[in-house]
Amino acid sequence: AIAPGPVTAYRGLVERIPGLALDGEPFPPAADPPLTGTSTGDCVRAGVLRGAAALVDGLVRGHQRLVGPCPVVVTGGLGPLVARLGETATAVDPDLTLRGIHLVCRAAAAHGAPGSRRLQADAHGCPRGEAGPEGI
Repeated sequence: AIAPGPVTAYRGLVERIPGLALDGEPFPPAADPPLTGTSTGDCVRAGVLRGAAALVDGLVRGHQRLVGPCPVVVTGGLGPLVARLGETATAVDPDLTLRGIHLVCRAAAAHGAPGSRRLQADAHGCPRGEAGPEGI
């Protein structure tokens, strides 16, 4: 499943709803959002963060009905907070996705992915340059 993360959902609301100008940092790291807010900003934060946790829990429960119990790793910068607000996470690794992308880039550069003949690796081992006609 692919779903927007909390920051994307927050920005989508702020950018698309006229007059919804929210001040301050979208997700202050200090505390969990309340169930109900005392301001519009608090209500948006609570809805977005608690909604993200509920989305993860719903997806996990659906998959667990198919495959049985399994580890659930929550990723992303707000992963620790989303996991704390939810019920199904067994581990948190904020950088797991970024490390995976990095490994794929290194492997593509090292082993010559289809169409990567004209690619060179950058300082991090990721391909850069112009891909061949068949793409990467």
